[in-house]
Amino acid sequence: MSRSTRPTLSVAREPSGRRSRAIARSAPEFAPTEVKRLRDAALAGMQNPEWGSELGRLLLAGKLEPELYAAGQHWAECAMRYRQALDAPRPSPPAATLESKSPAAAVDPATEAGQRRTAREVAAIAALKEAHAALRMAGALPERVVRRVCEHEEAVCGTGEFVALRRGLLALALFWGMTRRR
Repeated sequence: MSRSTRPTLSVAREPSGRRSRAIARSAPEFAPTEVKRLRDAALAGMQNPEWGSELGRLLLAGKLEPELYAAGQHWAECAMRYRQALDAPRPSPPAATLESKSPAAAVDPATEAGQRRTAREVAAIAALKEAHAALRMAGALPERVVRRVCEHEEAVCGTGEFVALRRGLLALALFWGMTRRR
């Protein structure tokens, strides 16, 4: 009888034969207390607000690579421009921040400024639709998780959602040419 062996993965090794920890050292290392302090300072307005976001927390914790973080930030910006183009409110806005454009602030589409604004709004709508199509190619769960995390600032729940978030952000990063992965 032949013995079946488990397939072995090619792993970089140290001279002692142990698995190399060089990959783990490449990610930024922050102590959990530093991450909490930085996030609290961002939420209080004393630090860059991006560190107070859920994506920023995942980046600081070393769970997301910079290109995936950049893809999530770009998605959030595209979604914000899309909502502004449609004059739609933020998703789940607090009651105090409900803002809508006043009719007096509307620009006449016949003027040059109105045509520029219309062109920007049409471009914002088209950009989000194209990115949304790329995100949908990753699957329904990655789409749902990316939108929840990037637009609604909700935390991921469990390993399955975290893997789906990474898959969706990777699809967006590939779409926008932010990474060379396949």
